[in-house]
Amino acid sequence: SARVSSGPWLSLSSRTLAMSDSQKEAFLEAQTKFVELQKQVLIAKGHQQFLERDQRRNELVLAELETLPVETPTYKSVGRLFVSAPLPEIQTEVTGKLSKIAADLEKAKESRAVVERQFEESEKALGEYFLRSK
Repeated sequence: SARVSSGPWLSLSSRTLAMSDSQKEAFLEAQTKFVELQKQVLIAKGHQQFLERDQRRNELVLAELETLPVETPTYKSVGRLFVSAPLPEIQTEVTGKLSKIAADLEKAKESRAVVERQFEESEKALGEYFLRSK
């Protein structure tokens, strides 16, 4: 898991002021990329957590539905309404939602891993750039 932090290289110091204009520009571009990737890591983490909560909620609903006898009157929400629906139909819908959430969660995990890897590379490159400028 990527560590989202701010480093000493996030502000211009007297060292960076002594750099050439092209070095300053490259440093500022690297800094901007670092900050953007930091935001993307937080967004990816939040999206993954949202999907995990949604998955857990649907798992609980499905577990509860499985305890009911088939003849139990059940309802599903359609917008602001609750409409009568057969229990097997509702179970099928929840199972379908779980399948979609599982696929979305895998994509979110892969996306988060890519962004975290980019963030770590950016952090390392920025740190090395900062150390070189000493």
